[in-house]
Amino acid sequence: MSISPLIWFVVAWFIFVGLVKLAFRDKVKVYYYVAMMVRSSGVEGFLRPLANLISGVPSVLIFIVVVAFFVVAMVYAIPVLIPMPFQVLGYLVGLVPSFIRMLGINLAATVSVLMSLHTITTQQAATQLVENRFTPATPLIPGVTISVNIFLIILIAIGISILIHEVSHGIVALRYGGRIKSGGAFLSLFILYGGFVEVDGSIYWVPYTPFYIYAWRFASIMFLLWIAVLVIYVIKPFRTADLLSIILAVMFAASNYVYLYSIGARVVMYPLIYVLYTIGKPLTFIDMGQVALIYALWRAFKNGLIKVRRGGK
Repeated sequence: MSISPLIWFVVAWFIFVGLVKLAFRDKVKVYYYVAMMVRSSGVEGFLRPLANLISGVPSVLIFIVVVAFFVVAMVYAIPVLIPMPFQVLGYLVGLVPSFIRMLGINLAATVSVLMSLHTITTQQAATQLVENRFTPATPLIPGVTISVNIFLIILIAIGISILIHEVSHGIVALRYGGRIKSGGAFLSLFILYGGFVEVDGSIYWVPYTPFYIYAWRFASIMFLLWIAVLVIYVIKPFRTADLLSIILAVMFAASNYVYLYSIGARVVMYPLIYVLYTIGKPLTFIDMGQVALIYALWRAFKNGLIKVRRGGK
């Protein structure tokens, strides 16, 4: 009688949990035998050399690099390593189109088809969607819409991303004078894993959500919507998207300044940058609110919404 690989998988996991618990005892916490977590106070010593590598890098340069990677990943594509067969080993590096880019392409293709529905047939509309690179959204269902092997690779990639993300939290906290109280990692069923870093001395728990958190959330949504509409306009230029991008840019700038001036720290504005005086060293950032307002004024002039009167009658 053959035993299902799934049964072997579950048995191997429980044996692994038992051995880890026997070897490390109280150092590892086990949750309902489906997940385990290890926490250590020595994470700061591990991350300190990495933080020292960027200690001399100006804050503005760090901000520019982070924003550049963020914008490229969100708006254009994410560089990834793709496992390939040996015969095409020379093509290891690939690009995965970003969600906002695919959303922009889909919205532009949909709007284009809707605007011409009165002149084309249903079959022609479907063909036009394909020609405009419309990408249908498909839920990831292991064994149905995606193979189990690929789904496992995706979960592993998510775990690696979480680990890198949390390590970056610790490095940046140390770079700006913070301390790391503890850190650790967790594992569940050999597949789901990640990490965490607990910052000490700069985070205070309150029984309510501060107003600036709501302002930051709203400003973030407005920023992403603004970028998404910009992508749509670049792919398929039409006036509606252009005007909507102006409105979103102004809304983002307004909500961004509400957030900045409600966090309780001193903010000093300069052309295209601002300095935030908070815990540790003063932090210098590019002022995306000014960038958004400059963009809004530029597009408003281009669309004739703002007119400058010259001398004479």
